[in-house]
Amino acid sequence: LQSKRSKKGGDPLHRVESICFSQSTRQFDQNQQQRKEKLKKKRKHQRKRALLRRGPSNYNRYGFVCRT
Repeated sequence: LQSKRSKKGGDPLHRVESICFSQSTRQFDQNQQQRKEKLKKKRKHQRKRALLRRGPSNYNRYGFVCRT
């Protein structure tokens, strides 16, 4: 974006457009990041539940580690 702007000679409309564009992409990146985090949490939760479902492991039905 920077090089394009300097080539244009600071066309005001183009400058505004590029700023808007960079802002929207930044927003998009943040959204992607949040989505990734959510997925990570979900996966972790699913893994835990799978462990619980498998029965006699170090997790009992309620999700506490039980030492016998």
